[in-house]
Amino acid sequence: MIKKKLNDLDVKTYWQWKDRSRVTRFLLAGGQVRGAYTDMYLPVREMAANHNTGPLETFLLGQVYTAASLLTLGLKGQDKRNIRQECDGPLRGFSVDVNAYGEIRGYLFVNPLPISTLHGPPDFSLIQGKGILTLTKNIENKSVPVSGTVPLVSDYLGTNLEYYFQQSEQTKTALIVDVDMDGAGDLFGATGWMLQAMPGADPQVVEDTFFHFREKAGNLDSQGEKGILSFCEDWKPEILGHIRTEFFCHCTRDRFSKFIQAFSGEEKADILAKGPFPLVTTCHNCSSAYEFTKEELTELFN
Repeated sequence: MIKKKLNDLDVKTYWQWKDRSRVTRFLLAGGQVRGAYTDMYLPVREMAANHNTGPLETFLLGQVYTAASLLTLGLKGQDKRNIRQECDGPLRGFSVDVNAYGEIRGYLFVNPLPISTLHGPPDFSLIQGKGILTLTKNIENKSVPVSGTVPLVSDYLGTNLEYYFQQSEQTKTALIVDVDMDGAGDLFGATGWMLQAMPGADPQVVEDTFFHFREKAGNLDSQGEKGILSFCEDWKPEILGHIRTEFFCHCTRDRFSKFIQAFSGEEKADILAKGPFPLVTTCHNCSSAYEFTKEELTELFN
C-alpha cells in the first residue's frame, strides 16, 4: 500500500491522533449489554487523502469506515467482515472491509459523486435511493462465509445496520456514527458507538441503556475510555480492552505484477505495442497506484 502523507499534521500531532485511533470494547450491567466506542478521525483523514474524496464523499465513506471499526466487536483471530451497499441513487453503493486487527479499507462505487453541494445541503435520501445492505463475515477456519442482506430502511447507515442486526442476526443493536465537517468542508471528527444486547439480557436494562445511549451519546465528543466510565456509570461499565484502527490495505506492487503476468498473450502484445507507458495499476480499495515502465513490462511478459 502507498499511503499519502497528511502534510498539515506535524509529527507530534499525527502520533497523538494515532494513539486515539482505536476501538474500546466494554460491558454494561454485568455483561447484559456489550458495546464499543471508536475514534476514527485519523483513519478517515488518511482514507480521504488516498481516495482524493471531496467533502460529501468523505462524509459518506467516513461513516462506513467508522461503522466498520465498530464491527470489530464481533471479530477475532483471522475473522473479517465486509459491508456492501448497492442502491439506485447517484451513490450506487460502497464496499468496505475490516478485519480483527482493525485494518480498514474500501471505496465508493462512484467517486466523485455527480452532485453539486453549492446550493445547500444534499438530500441523502435522493443520493442513496432504494437498495440493499449486505454484511459478509469470513470466519477463521471456515471455508464458507456467512452473509445476510436487508433492504435499506433509512438514508442513515446506523439505522440500516441496526435493522440488519435485528433481522439477520436477531441481535438488538443501537449504533451511532458521527462524521463532522466544518463550514469549509474539512473533517474535524469521526466517532461512533455501538451497543448490543447479550442473550438473556433483562429487556428493561436493554431499553434503559439504549435510550440513554441514543439521547446523550452525541455529547461525549471523543472522551474515549473516560467518557465510557462516566457516561455509563449507572450500569457499572467494565472495559475489556482496545483494538487499534488503521486505514490499511495489503496490496503490493509485487501482487499487481503477478496480475499483469496473468494477462493473455494477446493482451500482453497489445500493451507492449500501444502502451500507455508507464502502465498504471490502481487498487480500488485504497487507490494506491503502481507504475510499470515498458522495460519492466517486457521483462514481466517474457
